This record gives sequence, structure tokens and C-alpha cells, in this order.
Amino acid sequence: MNLSIKNRLYLSFSVLVILFVINGVISTVIIKKNNKLSGHITQVMDPSIDKMYDFRKMILESKMYITNWVFLRADEQDRKKLVIIQQSEFPAFKVELEALLSQWKDKKNANDLRIVMANFSTLIEREKEIMNSLQSFSDYDDPITRLSAERTLEDEILPLADSSLGDLQVHLKEANLERAQYKSELGQSTVILRIMIFSLAVTILLLGVFLAVYMTKIITQPINKINDTIKGIARGIIRPLDPQNKKDEIGEMMVSVNELSENLLAKTLFAKEIGKRNFESRYFPLSHEDVLGHALLTMRDNLRNGEKELFKTHLQMQTFFRNIDEVFFSVNTKENKLLLISPACEKIYGYSETDFQENSNAWHEAVISEDRKNFDTGYQVLHSGKAFLQEYRIQHKDGSIRWVETKITPSLDKHGDLARIDGVTVDITQRKNAEITIKESENKYRSLFEKMVDGVYKSSNEGKFIEVNPALVKMLGFGSREELLAIDIKSQLYFEPGDRDAAVHQDKSDGLSVFRLRKKDGNEIWVEDRGHYITDEHGNILYHEGILRDVTERVKAEFQLQKSQKETADYRKALDQSLIVSITDQNGIIQYANENFCSITGYALDELAGQDHRIINSGYHSQEYMKTLWETIAKGNVWRGEMKNKSRDGTYFWVDATVVPFLDERGKPYQYLAMRVDVTERKEADEILKANNIELKKTNSELDKFVYSVSHDLRAPLSSMLGVVEISEEETTDPQLLEHFGLLKGSITKLDGFIHDILSYSRNSRLEVKKEEINFQEMLHDISNHLKYMSGNNRQIELKIHVTEGKPFVSDKSRINVVLNNLISNAIRYQNPSADHPFVDVKIDMSDTETDIIIRDNGIGISKENQQKIFDMFYRVSENSVGSGLGLYLVKEIVDKLDGKIKIESELGKGTSFWVNLPNNSINESLS
Repeated sequence: MNLSIKNRLYLSFSVLVILFVINGVISTVIIKKNNKLSGHITQVMDPSIDKMYDFRKMILESKMYITNWVFLRADEQDRKKLVIIQQSEFPAFKVELEALLSQWKDKKNANDLRIVMANFSTLIEREKEIMNSLQSFSDYDDPITRLSAERTLEDEILPLADSSLGDLQVHLKEANLERAQYKSELGQSTVILRIMIFSLAVTILLLGVFLAVYMTKIITQPINKINDTIKGIARGIIRPLDPQNKKDEIGEMMVSVNELSENLLAKTLFAKEIGKRNFESRYFPLSHEDVLGHALLTMRDNLRNGEKELFKTHLQMQTFFRNIDEVFFSVNTKENKLLLISPACEKIYGYSETDFQENSNAWHEAVISEDRKNFDTGYQVLHSGKAFLQEYRIQHKDGSIRWVETKITPSLDKHGDLARIDGVTVDITQRKNAEITIKESENKYRSLFEKMVDGVYKSSNEGKFIEVNPALVKMLGFGSREELLAIDIKSQLYFEPGDRDAAVHQDKSDGLSVFRLRKKDGNEIWVEDRGHYITDEHGNILYHEGILRDVTERVKAEFQLQKSQKETADYRKALDQSLIVSITDQNGIIQYANENFCSITGYALDELAGQDHRIINSGYHSQEYMKTLWETIAKGNVWRGEMKNKSRDGTYFWVDATVVPFLDERGKPYQYLAMRVDVTERKEADEILKANNIELKKTNSELDKFVYSVSHDLRAPLSSMLGVVEISEEETTDPQLLEHFGLLKGSITKLDGFIHDILSYSRNSRLEVKKEEINFQEMLHDISNHLKYMSGNNRQIELKIHVTEGKPFVSDKSRINVVLNNLISNAIRYQNPSADHPFVDVKIDMSDTETDIIIRDNGIGISKENQQKIFDMFYRVSENSVGSGLGLYLVKEIVDKLDGKIKIESELGKGTSFWVNLPNNSINESLS
């Protein structure tokens, strides 16, 4: 560059001046920006965040008080606090927060926060409705009012409060992030300002060095001379230079040096004053071209302006440092010397900066004794170079206990020893108190959860319990909470899988359902479920929660009531359809009559109203009969009897009547209910029956005579005929005659047996049961001897007899003899010819109260279709059957006469068993 030395000097100084100007402009802009950021943080953001924390506390308190109002019949103090929040605290808070929100730069966040306040206003209105509905203890005793309040609380207020708290937490986080961003910008601006000032000083220094080196190289010798002259001046020697060429720049420079020498003292004094920061000292340059003089003046002015800006910045930083709520501190740990502490220490600890300077351990001594051990343990991590972060309690100078959070960053020396710590302490008392309040509230609700008599649950959408209270465990009959949590709800609690689907659908529709569940022991229980579903922001079901109440007794009562109502309706319908009903007052005046009454009497209901029952009086009954009726019902007793009445057309009808008096609280009849059954046909039938009975008695008498005649007049000739046949058999050997005699003998025997059966039947039906002690051994011995030749000459049948003796058996001996004879003879008669060892097994098993007779054979047996008919009169299995067909019919009639039972088991080709059970009349007589 072909610049003159003068121009080069001008350029260098111009660059220096420009640097000062740029620094001043940038410093001014940064300081202005810092002031604006600092003001926004302290005047808008910090108060807004404090208000938001207050708002959060207000929502929590409102939620707690309204819940206590509904579930715990909150005391008057809680009621007053809730009213204060609604009527004074929230309106005042809303105005203050709105004023701050209008200054927020993030308008979206501000509008969202306004929505939260609007939601809380809505919540307050719903709370007021509940408060108005639950004013007195009688309101709480009204199940509809209380259930409505509980449903409003659970379905609207609590979800809205939780949603507002969640939204508020998000806005708090965003506000804190915005404040942190502003603080970060403020710190960055401060750092930039410092860098600018430092850079300017370094630039001036480097530029001066550069100019010195540069000028030395360009004009070495002139400069050396000037240098010698300047050194002389530095030693106090002023040597004027002899410029060789006064017109060139060197010469001019020498002249300038000479002029400078002359005014050196003035310049030195001026420079000294500037060095002392005495920017008000006066100095006049040598001339307008005195660059150094003007540069000194410019430097003086720039330094003066810079000093003012630095001082202003220092004051602002000092104001910020003194006004922040956090305590910043630095400690030289080697010398245990407090290097720095912010004024907020007096607000948090109650001790001033001077107190901490005088006692560097004051901040440690303030830690309460209960927390000091944990604090000291955590503090030891600083020696390893790790940061320290802990919450603990301190004792304020005024004696109060506060919670603080301290974060300390260590600095280690080159040997790894702790040399210095820098930290910040924040007062978190309000936050900790809120946490304690929340925890106490949670404990209170947990206690309520554990002690509720109703079952409380939380379940997943997959059908598993997430949480249950002890009342639910007990209600469902499980041994422990863990056992209940392990079950599958759908398969183990519901009787049918569809029951749970119906209950889920009901819960989704109105939140209240009644259904049945299966207890652990399998028994049924009816429950009322007040539940609802909790969903995420997308509407997906997270879980279901609710309260189960055992309403088994109520449901049973409702079922019983419905059944009773239906039965009552059925009874009334049945009465109206089958009975003749009328109702009268205490004087007998008819107040009501059903259709049957009107139909049988021929009178309309309006004709009967106001009348008494004399309107249908037939005159058949005596006055004494009617008097007895009225005396009975007047005493409050029920009267029953038959009445003959007369209808409107003069016809008579009979009724079986029951008159029931209805009594008042004094036990006096105020109304009579008369129920009648038309028994006209029965009465007429009774008349006919009386006539028939007379005729029947006459017929029975004649029949008895006939039976007697048969038993004597017929059996005697038959016996004679049988004797003649037997004699004839002995007097001839003609085979043909013997065959004819055998046929004749069989017919006579068969006819005699039939007459004997008829006689036995007649005697059984006519004669009373005769009671006498029975010896089964003797009776069976006689029967055995009588029937031993019954099988003929074909083969012998084994007759087995087993008698188990017990208490003496009393019954009708002749009738039992008939039963045994018939059953044993049938067993012998119908033996199976193909059986190897035919037998008849008779077993008598006697006890104190009864006797079992079992007769079993291995004969031809009886088919299934014939077993139900063998006890019918004259029934015979086939044409080949012998006998009259009366034997088993007579056996059945005798067993029934003796109050016994008989049954048969038989199989074709294998045999038959008869079982007869008879009561012991000796026991019956002793009991009577």
C-alpha cells in the first residue's frame, strides 16, 4: 500500500476509534436487551409461575373439600374454606393472573391457561349444586339426593379437577421452560458484553504492537532517533531533533516529536489523570492535526462512556443478583472461606451476608439435626468430583423450619483435592408442604378405601383386578387380596360369560348396574355396581373403577315382593273366578260384590250397594243360627258355615261361606269379607247320596247274606262231590274213568278255590283289622306242611325259610296268612321246568317298627308289560294260568288294609321277587 506514514497512522487510529464506537453501540444494544429480559422475568414470568402454583393448590383444596362434603359430611370449617375459595379467593386470583397473562409473549399458552380457569369456574358451579343439595344431615340420609351428589362428584367434578391439574402442570412446565430460556438469553448477553469489552482491549493492544513493529521496519533510523529522543524524554531529558528534511513525514515527525517534547509534561499529566479515571481533566491538543492528542481525548471520552456503561451494567447485574430468590454461593474449601453469597440468604436463612462472612459454617449449622447426617453423607460425594443435589430442612433465624434444595458443583485442584464449591440453594417449603398435603390427602383416601363397607375395585379391560379393598375381598369370600387379584373375573366371578358382557354394556350406558356374581364357595351374591371407565386422550379404555354394594337381600326382597304381588293378583283373580265375594262395613251394609255374587243372586252391583244380606235371605235358617254368626264376627273371629240363600228370581242356592272380620288398631271390626262357594249341586248330591247310602246298606246286607250262603250252601255240596270222586277213584282201575275223575276233581277244586277267594275278599273288605301277636315260624311251618304236596309227583321244590326275630310283631294274623299262602303257592305253582334246582326262598326280617317279607323264586318270571297288571282283579297272564285271578288282587287289598307296601321285581326265565313291608302295630299302640 502506498500510504503515507501519516495516513497509516490516521488509519490505525481510525480503526481503533471505530472499534470503540462499535463496542459502544453493541454494548448499548445488549444492555438494553438485558434490561428488557430482566424486567420481563422479574415482573411477569416469576409472578405468573407463583400464581400458577397458587392455582394448583386452590384446585387441590377445592377437590378435597368437595369430596369431604359429599362422602364425610364435612365439618363447618371445611365448608367455610370451600365457600371462601369460590366467592373470594378464585375471583381475586383470576383478575391478578389475567393481568399477567396479557403480558405473556406466548399467547397460545396464555389462552390455554385461560381455558383451565374457565374449566375451574364450571367446576365451582357444579360444586355449588352439590353444596345446595347437601345442606343438612337429612339431605345425606336421602339416598336419591346423596347418590345424585356422589355421581356428579365422581363423573363430573373429580375428572374435571384431575384434567385441570394435568393441564396446569403442562402449562407450569412450559412457563418454567420459557423463564429458563429468558434467563439463558440474559446470561448469554452478559457474556457477550464481557467478551466485547475484553476483545476491544486486546485489539487495541495488538494494534499498538503491530504499529510499533510496522513503523520500526519502515523508518528504522528516523524512528531510532525519535526513539532515542523519546528515551531521553523517558529519562527526563528533552533533546530536540534536527530534521534533515522538514518537508517529509520524518521531518514532520521530528518536528512533532520536538513539539511533543515541549508539551510532554502536559500530555503526561493528562495521561496520568486518565489512568486514574479522572475523565474530567482538561487537555488541549497541540493543533488540529495533533492526532495523538485527539486520540487521547477520544480515548478519554470512550473510556469515560465505557466506564459509565460498565457501571450501569454492574448496577443492573447487582440488582438482579440481589433480587433473585435463589441463594448463590462460592466457598474456598481449603481455607473454609466464603467467597460469595447472594442477598437471598437473608430471605431463606434469616441471616445476612455479613453473618455468613463472619461464620462460614452458618449454612451447615442451619441444617436441622434430624437431616444433618444424611446431608453430611451426601456432601462427601463432592470430594470425588461429583455434583451434590439434596433436599433437606433448615431452621430459619426466626425458629421456623423450612425445606430447601441445594445443588453444589465441586472444583478439584491438580492433586484431586476439593478446592472450591459453587452452589445454589432454593426454598422449596411451599412445594414440600403441597406434597405433604397431597400425601396426607392420599392417606386419608387410602384409609377411606380400606375402611369402606362397600367393595371398591379397579379392573383392567382384560378382566383382571388391579386394586381391591378388604371389603370386596370379604364380600366375595376370598382369603386375601392377592388371591382375589389372581382370578379371572369373567370365568370365575360370573355364572355365565354373557352376564359380564351385559354388566359392561350397562356400565358404559349409565354407570349403574345390578347383576349377580359367584363367590369363592360357589354361592350366589347380587351386587350393585357404580362404576365408570377411565380412558386416555384417544378414548382408549385404560381401566374400569367402581364401588360394589352387596344388595342380595334387597334383590331377594324385590323378587319376593314381585312374587307376593303376583301371588296376590293370582289369589284375587282366583277368588273372583271361583268364589262368591262380598265386602260389608261393620253394620253389614254391602260395599262391594264381585261378578259371581251378582250372577248367582241376579242383582246388579248398583242394586246391592247400600243393602245388607237380608236381600238374599231365604228364611231357612233360625234366628239363633244367624245370631251366632253375628256374635262370632263381632268378636273379631272368623265364622264358617253353610247358608241357604234366595236369588232375585226366587230360586234357592246353597253356599259354603267364610266371613272374615278386618280389625282396626283397637281390635274392633270395621269391615267384613264374605267368601262363598256355590255348593248347591253338592247339597243336592248329598241328598241323593243319603238315599243311595240307605239303598247301599240294604244291598251290602243282602250281599253279606249271599256270601255267607256261598260259603256254607255251595262249599258243602262241593266238598261232598269231591269226597264221592275220591271214593270212586279208589273203586276203579279203568284208566279212562280215572282220567275223567281227575278232570272232575280239578274243576271242583278250582271252583272251591274261587269261592274261597271270594269269601276272603268279602271278609277283608267287611271285617276290621284284628290285632294279635304273630309267630312267623309257626305260621310258615303250617303253610309249608299244607303246600308240600302242591308240586305233584314231578319233582320236589326246596322251600327255604329265614326268620330274623325282633320285638313281638302285632298285626292281623288271618290276613297275613292269606298273603303268605297266596305268594308262596304262586311261587311253587309257576316254577321253571328247566331249572336244575327249583326253590322258594322266604325271608322274614323283623324290627321294632316294621317287618319286611321277601319271597324269591327261580321260576318262569313275569314280563315287564304284565308286572303292572298282576294286581288287577281277575287278571291272568295267559290262558294257561291256573286260579281265579283274584289271588294277587286280594294280596294287594290286604297289604293296603294293613297300611303296608308291596312291590315286585321279575325277569322272564330267571324268577320273581315280592317285597312286602308291614308296620308293627305294637309300636303304633304304644305311641298312641
